[in-house]
Amino acid sequence: MRPEEKREQVEERLPDIKRFLEQYKKQFLIGLGTVTMAGAVTFGGYQYIQAQSVPLYPVLVGDEVIGTVSDPDVVQNWLKKQYAAAREEAGSADLALTQAVTVSEPKWVYKGQSQDAEVLKVLKQKVAVQAKGVQLVIDGRPVAVVTDQESLDRLLGAYRQRYSGELARTPHTDRSARGNSRTVVKEVAFVQSVATREVEVDPDEVMEPQQVARLLEAGTLAGRKHTVREGESLWTIASRYNTTVQQLLENNPGLDENSRLQPGQELVVTAKVPLLSVRIVEETKEIQTVPFATEVVEEPAMLKGEQKVLREGKHGTKQVTYEVTKINGQIQTKRPIKEQIMEEPQNRVIAKGTKVVADRGSGVFRWPTVGGYISSRYGMRDGRLHAGIDIARPSSYSILAADNGRVVFAGWDGGYGKSVIIDHRNGYRTRYAHLSSINVRVGQVVERGQKIGVMGTTGHSTGTHLHFEVLKNGRPINPLEML
Repeated sequence: MRPEEKREQVEERLPDIKRFLEQYKKQFLIGLGTVTMAGAVTFGGYQYIQAQSVPLYPVLVGDEVIGTVSDPDVVQNWLKKQYAAAREEAGSADLALTQAVTVSEPKWVYKGQSQDAEVLKVLKQKVAVQAKGVQLVIDGRPVAVVTDQESLDRLLGAYRQRYSGELARTPHTDRSARGNSRTVVKEVAFVQSVATREVEVDPDEVMEPQQVARLLEAGTLAGRKHTVREGESLWTIASRYNTTVQQLLENNPGLDENSRLQPGQELVVTAKVPLLSVRIVEETKEIQTVPFATEVVEEPAMLKGEQKVLREGKHGTKQVTYEVTKINGQIQTKRPIKEQIMEEPQNRVIAKGTKVVADRGSGVFRWPTVGGYISSRYGMRDGRLHAGIDIARPSSYSILAADNGRVVFAGWDGGYGKSVIIDHRNGYRTRYAHLSSINVRVGQVVERGQKIGVMGTTGHSTGTHLHFEVLKNGRPINPLEML
């Protein structure tokens, strides 16, 4: 202790010294002079006060003295415990006191009493250890605190890559395995506004990046509508939205487990909505087929209802550029922004007949084959009526309609084999039998000289020929009367 401090303490204790002198003055007066006795008493009082004084250390919170302690370690040990507890909660975050705590130089106080317990109680009330960190703010809402900006940047980068993969690193070109499309990433960004700010918080509020990532992804449950697609069921929809069939039934009264879903039907589903979503805008180029058109050319020489392919069609190709917007990997919009024809399609050309043939015959029949001779005439044969003529050895096996009319039979007819019957709508009908094939159908209108089949030997026949009959009002007559 400095001499001046000792003098000050002695002066402060003069009342105590006077009481001491009064108590022992008789003993001190014997054999001593008054002045000598006063000096001795003063020296003895000083020694006594010095022995009864203790050092007390003032403790300040900010500029306020909250008391004194017997030893600076009382405060230092308390602070160390507070920092240690905070470190366990805050990890590597920087720590700081809410208010500055200082311990001043000691003051020697006569019979002084320290206030260790009281000071620690006040410190606990007024001072706390806080963690310095960086707070993530999404759409103006504080979400989480991490230790530093670098950790938060890494967290956000990893979260973005979770939904966008390698595309999030930098816009690039991605050629698909199919080889007919190309994708250029134009934008990778968060849907919500994202901000950060430095904060001081309770140490237990500081989170590890992995915890924050799980929090962002878990998000909140929100109701949304799902439009049923072809082939979907309650089970597949529940799996898609990470929910249960029971939850779907609760959200959609009137449905049960046996309900059949219809395409286009809307269901209310409860789905997790992340706190933070990643939007990717891509420009995709796809090579697509351009279907050819069919061009119809009228052909007056062909019967109406008939058609013939004049030229086969050929598909073309085009390159379509789409702008595709995805949120968390799910396509939200896909709109075409450019289209370029690479190869023009070639139209298919079909000739369609326009010639209208009357289904009523003229009554003048033509020879029903291309050449040939009569191998068997009309009349009685082996005791039976041979109701027509047989024509054999033509120059062509094509069988021709004898006159305009409508086909009323085309098919197998017992002993006649494959045969065709034409009603000429004027009282006459003609029959063409033993054909090897038929080229017309029932109900079809045919023209005089039109091919209706091919000569053969089906049914009761001994060789290739045409059995030709003419019926007038349902009764057979000699065909030669009409040819």
